[in-house]
Amino acid sequence: MGIFRGAWAVVSINFHKWKRDYRVWLIFAFTAVIIVDYLSGYTDYAVAENRSLTGCLLPVLYLPSEISLRAPKMLWHIGFILLLCNAPFMYPVSPYAILRTRRVKWWIGECTYIILAALIFMVFVTLVSILVAAPAMPLAADWGETFHDFVFGTDTHTVQELLERSALSIKVPQKSIMYLNPAACQIYTFFTGWGSFAVLGLLLYLVNLLQKNTVLGLGVTAVFILLDPILTMLAPQYGYWIQVFSPVCWTSVENLHNLRSDYFVSIPFVAVAYPLLIIALIALIAWGSKKVRIEVR
Repeated sequence: MGIFRGAWAVVSINFHKWKRDYRVWLIFAFTAVIIVDYLSGYTDYAVAENRSLTGCLLPVLYLPSEISLRAPKMLWHIGFILLLCNAPFMYPVSPYAILRTRRVKWWIGECTYIILAALIFMVFVTLVSILVAAPAMPLAADWGETFHDFVFGTDTHTVQELLERSALSIKVPQKSIMYLNPAACQIYTFFTGWGSFAVLGLLLYLVNLLQKNTVLGLGVTAVFILLDPILTMLAPQYGYWIQVFSPVCWTSVENLHNLRSDYFVSIPFVAVAYPLLIIALIALIAWGSKKVRIEVR
């Protein structure tokens, strides 16, 4: 129990710093603005046409995209690594915390903080997306009439006519809507989004810890984020197996093998890959925390 108490003390110190860090509040605020901007077109249509809109909008926000500004998941992945850009989180109080908790409890607390921060950020993205859909959200557990209209059209308008009339910032996940359950897609996206944040956060921490250079950690994690649209663009030509090189690719339901036989990413794959990556990164952090001399900036 002493290990958990010591580790939780480190977690508490890191979260306590959020209260006075304007950077944290700005990241959450801009993330909310981006989500509202991307989803408001669907809500506006649903309200104007008296159509229902599902609250399971994470599959929409995490749509795969080629190199484009219309890739919202890239934006909040970048926002999340900026949230942790000061890793390995050295504050004036840190040396005293390390002396009291010892290094084992310290690195356990740091890894726990990153994983919890990833969870909080993912919960925030989920809640904001639900709030955007709230004005037109039905009680029924289906995709809603709004998505049906943009996939199949209506009695009076074709899909193309609806798209021309509506200011949509992001397209409809057509394959998911036709073949998958919205709640299942929401749950899949939530856990893979959490896993992706956790992996990138731990990688950022590891690089910064070993190199004592926050810029390098940001650069390494940014490469994996930017690989997502690049691999999405190259996959049809070189094979969808190349999407394994970016955990951000795994968060898109539309990339799943369940929807197309030549896709590589599958639910069993991500169920094994994310935990293995997280365990491997934590093991490397444990090793690095013993080898690196800790300095307070």
